[in-house]
Amino acid sequence: DDERLLGWLTAHGYREERRSRAWELDLVQRRSTLEEMAAASRARMREAGIVIQTIDQDADPEKFHKIHEMSEEAASDVPTTIPHVREPFALFMKWFESPSVRPDRMWIAREGDDIVGISVLAYPPTRGNVWTDWTGTARQVRGRGIARALKLETVMQAVALGVTRVRTENDGQNAPILHLNEAMGYVRIPGWAQLLRDAR
Repeated sequence: DDERLLGWLTAHGYREERRSRAWELDLVQRRSTLEEMAAASRARMREAGIVIQTIDQDADPEKFHKIHEMSEEAASDVPTTIPHVREPFALFMKWFESPSVRPDRMWIAREGDDIVGISVLAYPPTRGNVWTDWTGTARQVRGRGIARALKLETVMQAVALGVTRVRTENDGQNAPILHLNEAMGYVRIPGWAQLLRDAR
């Protein structure tokens, strides 16, 4: 929404390549609707044999390797200008050292031995906005409502923690997650623009 800065960059040879969409969800106003959506998703997951829980509740010693593989697959399918580069496992594990994420606020979906989805509530330890930091699912389970179930668990956890608003941000061409945000009642706020120029 910074037209002055965008104008300056355009005048200096940059062009807009793509735009993200940022959103904010009013957890007070939308609480009853979200509770109904979460209850329906929980029932659907139970019927499908999908277990939704936080990472700290999962006893699988290989869970972090499984989350890494599933997240890499999901990230490679997100629309982007810059090609996705696989992240080494050791670097991936540093994410869990971030002060804004905790295993008891990172939700995963499990189908049998496979971890097939994740949604993360990023909660700044002192001040700042609460975000759903990363939501992704394995290709094999898409279209079954697992991303919806996971994201609903993150926002219901935020409600339980006393959060009144939660934010999220997605690529402007990532249609499935944008549709989910709209269904949950997120409202658009200014996002980010990616600008490029030819190297000289």
